[in-house]
Amino acid sequence: PEEAMAHFRAHPEDIDEVTAPARIHRVFLWLGSGAGVLAVAGSKLLEWMPLERWLGEGFEGFLVDLIFEGGVALMGAAITAYFMGVLLNSQQERAQKLRKEIRRRLQDEGE
Repeated sequence: PEEAMAHFRAHPEDIDEVTAPARIHRVFLWLGSGAGVLAVAGSKLLEWMPLERWLGEGFEGFLVDLIFEGGVALMGAAITAYFMGVLLNSQQERAQKLRKEIRRRLQDEGE
């Protein structure tokens, strides 16, 4: 971290070029997908258990559906977050190249 701070002190124009590393997006993908798979599996396990004696048939079905749909939503959100992060990093890289090109042209004009 101190090396990075020293770099940014010397080159403050680079601060706006910091992006989130792709590994963060992969962590969200795996954690979200894993939690979603566990929720879907848990809903299937609840479906096989004789919980209607204690919860009633209607509430058991509601609970199973709620956990299943929540798990599916988590998996979808994880995949969406991953792809959005990848697209954001790609867009930031293109913007960084454009800023460098603009700075280079402005410097060439000034000479």
